Amino acid sequence: MTVIDETRHESRAFEADVAKLLNLIVHSVYSDKEVFVRELISNAADACEKLRYEAIASPDLLGDDPTLRITILIDADNKRLTVEDNGIGMSREEMVQGLGTIAHSGTKAFLDRIEAAQSSEGATLIGQFGVGFYSAFMVADRVEVFSRRAGSDEAWQWSSDGKGTFSVSPAALDGAPRRGTRVVLHLMDDAKSYTERFRLERIVRTQSGHVPVPIAFVEKPGAEPAELADGAALWAKPKSDISTADYTDFYRSLAGQLDEPDVTIHFRAEGRHEYTALAFIPGSRPFDLFDVDRKGPETYAKVWDNFGAVLKEGIYGDFERRDALLALCRFKTTSSAGSWRSLKEYIASLKDNQTAIYYLVGDDLARLEASPHLEGFRARGVEVLLLADPIDSFWVTSAPSFDGKPLKSVTQGAADLALIPRLDAKDEPAPETDKAITDFLALIKDTLGEAVSDVRASDRLTDSAVCLVAPEYGPDRQLEKLLAGAGRIKSTAKPILEINPRHDIVVALASLGDDDLAFKQDAAHLLFDEARVLDGDRPTDARMFCERLARILARSLGKNTP
Repeated sequence: MTVIDETRHESRAFEADVAKLLNLIVHSVYSDKEVFVRELISNAADACEKLRYEAIASPDLLGDDPTLRITILIDADNKRLTVEDNGIGMSREEMVQGLGTIAHSGTKAFLDRIEAAQSSEGATLIGQFGVGFYSAFMVADRVEVFSRRAGSDEAWQWSSDGKGTFSVSPAALDGAPRRGTRVVLHLMDDAKSYTERFRLERIVRTQSGHVPVPIAFVEKPGAEPAELADGAALWAKPKSDISTADYTDFYRSLAGQLDEPDVTIHFRAEGRHEYTALAFIPGSRPFDLFDVDRKGPETYAKVWDNFGAVLKEGIYGDFERRDALLALCRFKTTSSAGSWRSLKEYIASLKDNQTAIYYLVGDDLARLEASPHLEGFRARGVEVLLLADPIDSFWVTSAPSFDGKPLKSVTQGAADLALIPRLDAKDEPAPETDKAITDFLALIKDTLGEAVSDVRASDRLTDSAVCLVAPEYGPDRQLEKLLAGAGRIKSTAKPILEINPRHDIVVALASLGDDDLAFKQDAAHLLFDEARVLDGDRPTDARMFCERLARILARSLGKNTP
């Protein structure tokens, strides 16, 4: 006989939110109490799958009992229903954490929602939050859990009436499972029908016949187990043997939801590599997948790192949900110091006279941060979204505005920064009034000819001499490059060359007279090639670029060239 150490017995109070949750589950969430059977079997199947996974690295965990199974035992005389598995089991700490608390940061938000939910939605929410174990208290006035973790020589007992407290204590090894978990429900008088064999068989076959673990049924103490489900994985069966209802039941168990899948994909691939795939597209989104309030900023940032690009594809393809998806998006910006920012935060930081949400698209975040296109915006403290995902070039064309503010590329059209004051409070005259600058811009346009659509003074440049921008209408520079690279467009639009009229080199070149015409023409071509290089392109003509550069260098050294 095993000696029990009573000093290790411990009683605890449920957390306030858990106690409230138990009350809601018992009295208002489930309209169909039969679902508790599905929840307990689902938990048992998960425990078996966890053991199957851990046994890959540690086969000794299976011991001399390698066949995983779930057993349902009825004791009608004592109004007891037991669901037992020989899965991974629980240690004391796992039992306290798994059965005494709800390890989710959004319990309060969940409680608020299910209080307001209709019964059908409440049942759906229970599955999504993984708290289905507590549904046992709808039919039981006491629940006992005996568990021994695989590979452990200790067993533990958890017990509660669901009214505020629970206890955890060592369990006698000779009465505990050799491995796994046994959940014993002491049924209420009005729930005695759950000890009827035919009712339980119907519930199990209807709601849990698809679980990938065999389920056996023991009609009374001492009786031989009878098989209820063979545990064959649904995806391993021929499609012709699977009904729509079977697929739906499996989907509901897998997703923890009560809706129906919009699309079911089931196929077997054969060849050098053979595999079977079964995939579902949910009929409704998970309650908390992109719920920032529930997950918390740090956790949501991890979700965004993994799934953000997929979510942005939805902006491009789902017009009706565009605004909702944009609100969920997170962005690196010129003001975020490497962290994520929402558009709501961006809008709250708009500068005086700023009428648009500015963005810059590219294929590398470091290159975006160094782009000359950002100089005028940084000088005014205007935040710019830095978009480095391939999908970014496309979804921005489908999202013209957010919260009434249009999205505008900083590489396209006019920057419209003149009305936004600089942070250094400089009040400089418009450079277009300088005739020498105006004449030099005209010379550059005449020299470059059909290579550009226009040459103009820039208010977006503060440090660099030049940059290229796309015309006001049509794709921006990055999207145009992607489309051209994919063969989707035969020709690209001629860019606009913007010149910084305050740059020392530009001012010096503009001051040269007609005797230096050839020199200024060489400089015009080099300025254009400089803008191309800054934009990630090559000079238009490598040989001519080298020749012009040689002439410029020779002049700087006081030497004449032919």
